[in-house]
Amino acid sequence: MAWVSRTHPRQAIDLAMGVQSGSGMFGVFLAFLTFGYMAQSFDWRIPLRVWAGACLLLGLTSYLLVRGHAFPKEETGRLDISSWLGTARLLRNYIPGFLFGGASWAVTIYFAPSLLHHKFAIPMGRTGLFMAVWIGIGTLTTCLFGPISRRFGRARAFKTGVAGASLSLLLIGLSPRPGPAVLGLFIFGTFLFLIFPALQSFVGNTCPEVRQPQAFSLVSNLQMLAGALISLLSGFLSDRFGISSPFVVMSVLGAASFVLSAFVSGPSNPARHRDGPAGAQSLSIL
Repeated sequence: MAWVSRTHPRQAIDLAMGVQSGSGMFGVFLAFLTFGYMAQSFDWRIPLRVWAGACLLLGLTSYLLVRGHAFPKEETGRLDISSWLGTARLLRNYIPGFLFGGASWAVTIYFAPSLLHHKFAIPMGRTGLFMAVWIGIGTLTTCLFGPISRRFGRARAFKTGVAGASLSLLLIGLSPRPGPAVLGLFIFGTFLFLIFPALQSFVGNTCPEVRQPQAFSLVSNLQMLAGALISLLSGFLSDRFGISSPFVVMSVLGAASFVLSAFVSGPSNPARHRDGPAGAQSLSIL
């Protein structure tokens, strides 16, 4: 992400971040689409082996494609605790969004298949198909983030994503039948994946180039940490209150993140950024 941010000017970063997010989501789409049917038709080990081989091939291909591209090296100074804290201060307005996005992703990946398959008795193949549609919607949303941002503004797209994701999580968690739960999952895919490219663009435009590798490392680790902690908590919640409870809890956390983002310390957007309509001013980040 630091590489994408550095190699694209400010006015092109939304499209670039959307495309890189959409490319990753497309890989998840293919995995969900095939995994359930392979496991149902053969054995649970088969899709693991198939995708392990595919990832090895893709990883080698990626390495061969980028090994000749030089990433500009600049003096960054010592990456001590003060450096990390300074970078965190630059990103403090976006941390609630990253935490919510990482936690929402983890809950959906780990608990939505169980919700659909065990609570609603949806076959494993169809469960994989529904998850693939969810991530497919997200792939389309991220790829279209550039035009969406130009039309409505990055901050507005981000806040809409948080609000819509929170409401759709509540629909998933409170649904008594499979139909509304699946519909909620699809709606969730539309809104959740507005969050990631918006936040990545904010980071790219907020931090100086020399700090971007550290900044993207920090927010990525925050996302993974939030996902790990909420997954641990969700396991206890599921055992105690049922498989739907993690989605209700995430909806409440999403509402808190929306309040922080919209009214307390979140991204502001008094003017559209430079890739907006003619005459629009640069986006005010902080």
